[in-house]
Amino acid sequence: MAKKNIEETIINAAAKIFLEKGMDGARMQEIAKAAGINQAGLHYYFRSKERLFNTVMKKRVRAFFRSFAETLPQADDFETFLKSFIENYLDHINKHVLFMRFVIWEVQRGAPIMSEAMKEAVDGGDLPLNMFLEKIKIAQEAGIVRVVDPTQFMITTVSACIFPFIARPVLENVFQFSVTGNEFLRMRKEEIYRVLWNGIKKQ
Repeated sequence: MAKKNIEETIINAAAKIFLEKGMDGARMQEIAKAAGINQAGLHYYFRSKERLFNTVMKKRVRAFFRSFAETLPQADDFETFLKSFIENYLDHINKHVLFMRFVIWEVQRGAPIMSEAMKEAVDGGDLPLNMFLEKIKIAQEAGIVRVVDPTQFMITTVSACIFPFIARPVLENVFQFSVTGNEFLRMRKEEIYRVLWNGIKKQ
């Protein structure tokens, strides 16, 4: 097997284990077994668990945002874009629930990998931040929405989508519903859109 293929096999095997157990809970021996190689071979390609973890998570972060960006329509009007952004982002997070574990672990560690990977994603055009900000500015200039800080509005939108998945154990225990259930997601999409659009549109 070619070197590149072996590395990809290792990365894919490691990703599943890291996302399930975190860096501290994962073992190199377990990763080697899942990749179908011996531990010496694993260390040949990746000298340490930290180096492998960094490589895996950078790839996963960029892939997460790249695949999300591909779902966004090129809508001209901001209302349609905002509604689609909310719906697609919630669906995308729901398909990658384990990825949210990584986000929580990263935040607790100061998010060094997440920060670097997101910067690379922005620079590489994989993260649609600029698209979001630009559409707000255009809508403001056209008098469609109120003048607000575009970055703050974007942070509010993203936070509203992410929060239920990060706080999932608490929400499900207290309110007795499934955060990943179809009915909750449907209601969440409608509520976030309603609150945000009513808050930003010009009366």
